[in-house]
Amino acid sequence: MKRRVLVTRPVPGASETAARLEALGFETVVLPLTHIVPLDAGPAPDPHTVDAVAVTSVNALRHASAAMLAALSAKPVFAVGDATAEAARQSGFAFVTSAAGTAIDLAAAIETRMPIRSHILHLAGRERTGGFAEALYDRGFSVRVTEVYGAEKVSYITDFLIETFAGRPIWGCPVLSTRGAVFLNELVANRELSHTFEETRFFCISRKVARVLKPTVGDRASVSDEPTEDSVMVLLSSQR
Repeated sequence: MKRRVLVTRPVPGASETAARLEALGFETVVLPLTHIVPLDAGPAPDPHTVDAVAVTSVNALRHASAAMLAALSAKPVFAVGDATAEAARQSGFAFVTSAAGTAIDLAAAIETRMPIRSHILHLAGRERTGGFAEALYDRGFSVRVTEVYGAEKVSYITDFLIETFAGRPIWGCPVLSTRGAVFLNELVANRELSHTFEETRFFCISRKVARVLKPTVGDRASVSDEPTEDSVMVLLSSQR
């Protein structure tokens, strides 16, 4: 019998992750715990006030307005990860730099390529991990944060969850964000689902994510070598 892996990230990323897991021979249960929604970010910025754009999630490019992307398209873009960088190119940006790792690594990449006191526009989510803007400030940059999307919680009634899991255990679960870990904690703590998660392994994208889960799941939370989905997949596959 195939091992079952729970996918909790929002769509459309959930389908992409599920497809990767199924190609590796796992059975997947897709249960998004957040829903990405666009926000009204106001009028497009004056491009003369922006020297470069920072993007820490592909969702920023999916949900920024067409007018905003068009106004900024001539600016250099610094993106976390190759997938976000490719989304920037698909959105019309010609000068794109991909920084592997975290948003802090992205700040370091900006420092090596942009003059000090440059004006950086961060296209961001309403709910985000702190530290990126502060890292840019510390390096001498001016930062403007424009929130273009939000990650809203998706709630499910217990009867629906019981039906979805069908009385069978979940072997593993990739955990790709701190916010996702918070909502996953609530799911795992549901007493009526205790048998579903009592032996589940959680494969976390960072130590920060793992720290959110550890009070609930203890040493069943492990951390990938690098803060990327690819690295999480390598870790998950190695435990089969």
